[in-house]
Amino acid sequence: LEKLGCTVLTATNGIECIDIWLREKSKLDVILTDIWMPILDGLAATRKLRSHGASLPIIGLTADVTSSVVNRGLQAGMTSVHLKPIGWDKLEKIVMENLHPSTPSSTY
Repeated sequence: LEKLGCTVLTATNGIECIDIWLREKSKLDVILTDIWMPILDGLAATRKLRSHGASLPIIGLTADVTSSVVNRGLQAGMTSVHLKPIGWDKLEKIVMENLHPSTPSSTY
């Protein structure tokens, strides 16, 4: 993503993700999150971000292929949910599509 000109901020868990958003929210365009991050998972982090007013796209990534996980991500407030592993071309396309979201989507 950095090769595409993106600035990437990295969090190792949901609490760090929320802390980064609170400090840097005016500089962020999109959040990529693993649904099953440690300490505070991506679902809980997304709910907390949305409750704090985060309106930017939040893209969930998961290796869990069940439709219930996709639905849980969308219900938590994720803009879209996608299956890992994901190729760079597809990731670039997903990020670009979600910079101007219209409706929640998923790929699994």
